Amino acid sequence: MKIIYMGTPDFAIYPLKNLLANGHQVMAVFSKEDKPQGRGQKTIFSPVKDFALKQDIAVYTPKTLRDAATQALLASFTVDIIVVFAYGLILPPEVLYMPKYGCINIHPSLLPLWRGASPVASAILNGDSITGVSVMHMDSGIDSGALFGQATVEISDNDTTATLTDTLAKLSGDLLCSVLDGLQQGRICPLPQDENLVTMSKKFDKESGLLDFSKSAYELKRKVMAFNPWPSAYTHFNGKTLKINTASYNDDFSDYNIGTVVPYGKDFAIVCERGLLVPLQVQLEGKKTMTAHEFLNGAADFIGSVLV
Repeated sequence: MKIIYMGTPDFAIYPLKNLLANGHQVMAVFSKEDKPQGRGQKTIFSPVKDFALKQDIAVYTPKTLRDAATQALLASFTVDIIVVFAYGLILPPEVLYMPKYGCINIHPSLLPLWRGASPVASAILNGDSITGVSVMHMDSGIDSGALFGQATVEISDNDTTATLTDTLAKLSGDLLCSVLDGLQQGRICPLPQDENLVTMSKKFDKESGLLDFSKSAYELKRKVMAFNPWPSAYTHFNGKTLKINTASYNDDFSDYNIGTVVPYGKDFAIVCERGLLVPLQVQLEGKKTMTAHEFLNGAADFIGSVLV
């Protein structure tokens, strides 16, 4: 097929690689506009743009797809379909119905579960045991289009949003190519989503990551893993933000007050309403990421402190 691919972050490279490996013609790539980053405000290409340029694929980074000039540019490509994965811009109706097969989107959940902006984090936060990736026909709704195919994967206790997103992105490439083959051969028909089963994922902000130790340790462990890499789960120690990047938990009961840091083997745990949250990797404001044991070696007053 002749395809326009739209994506931006590093994990969106996986299905693009699959398209190329399976002989599809990627006529152009659209990615979010370049933005200056860091102290030197150096312009950095998005991971997808950087990869596409190395494959000698034309790349475009418009601010919006709503203006006539960008829509005329898109229309100038004779393509069968537009594939979208974590692009970051809204596709207006003029674009959605432009190609022969319209536009399809790769969404990292088992739709209609977890529509919206944070499907992977929401699945971990909710304690789901499985999730997956869906390829759907795009319409004007929020992830509401008919489904072309899905693939499932188990969520492990060690999964963070970062690791699970990477797993789903790798899984999506084969699924996408299977769907495209089915469309081209006329053996796939889109199936409407069951609106009775819809769940919506929340849009998180930095404040969402604050840990409330009046919750159970199991709930907070899920939050820690769900909010890695963003917005990060955190508490405060000596007036500084202490991020907890990964954690486990224990159902052990403690007589100490909620939020108290207690010894846990050679490391530490934090007393919750039910059970103990056991940080594995942490980062104190202004410091590098380190293991719980490394952090404890440099913070003699940490044991016995009460975190808020």
